[in-house]
Amino acid sequence: NLGQSYRALRAYSRAEELYRRRLEIDSQAGVSWGALARALFSQGKFDEAWETLEKWKAMLPDHPSIPLYPAQFTSAQGDYDAAEAYLETWRELRRGHLLDRARIDRLTGRLALVQGQLGEAESYFRDAMAVYEERGRSTEYLLAGIELAGPRSWFLGDADGALEIVETALEKHPLDPIEPLERPYAGLSGFYAFAGVPERAQELLAEWEAVIPPEIRPRLEVERRFAWGAVALAEGRADDALDNFRYVQERVAYCPICGLPLLGQVYELAGEPDSAIAIYERYLTTPYYGRAFGTPPFVGY
Repeated sequence: NLGQSYRALRAYSRAEELYRRRLEIDSQAGVSWGALARALFSQGKFDEAWETLEKWKAMLPDHPSIPLYPAQFTSAQGDYDAAEAYLETWRELRRGHLLDRARIDRLTGRLALVQGQLGEAESYFRDAMAVYEERGRSTEYLLAGIELAGPRSWFLGDADGALEIVETALEKHPLDPIEPLERPYAGLSGFYAFAGVPERAQELLAEWEAVIPPEIRPRLEVERRFAWGAVALAEGRADDALDNFRYVQERVAYCPICGLPLLGQVYELAGEPDSAIAIYERYLTTPYYGRAFGTPPFVGY
């Protein structure tokens, strides 16, 4: 757990040390093998990361999560065909587990998305939504709906079509019956802001802040600041957007690059192309195992 905390703080070498100590005590701890591989990858120790995955597979060949890690690593290094093959292997292994299948569908959709295959991505997101509908998983249904709708607005300029998808999803699964802390306010607010409806995003954010217990708010600050940054960006307020997205980039757990594309956009808005280029180059050169799965639609090569 301490290793996880250090990795969340991006202190990868310290996390690596702790994961290795954990595995010396118990080599059957599958989650620690995966965590060690990610910590190594995040330091640019790619060969060691792959060797760790091979040791994990030799030690625990039937561990259900093993295919996820090579899918992440290969996609982060631009080998999308290999990543897709690993996901298909994982899908076959988990074919009897509906929620795992939905997760794999969403990951496959993101992989299609970063390759510009929007139609294929939509198909996978819809498959995931069908599973969530069947299982009554409202939060996941709405999040998958945002993933389905976002590219229409972002890539195709079809804000009306994107809004229709999300509004239809909210009609099926309104927020009120969902436990307040499980409502996807941040995702919805960010979607509405990027779709050109910042006033709706502000309404949702105000509602979110009204239902969050004070003792919980610090844990959700990164998500809140992301959403407010998206509103500021949509409204052309570069200074406010910069302040919020800097906060996100500095503090978002585990991901060293997730705030960078947003910062680059703000610098473009502010008429500072040199700063934008520096941010985008940092985004492309910083090792991150979840690049293709965690930060669409920004990552395309």
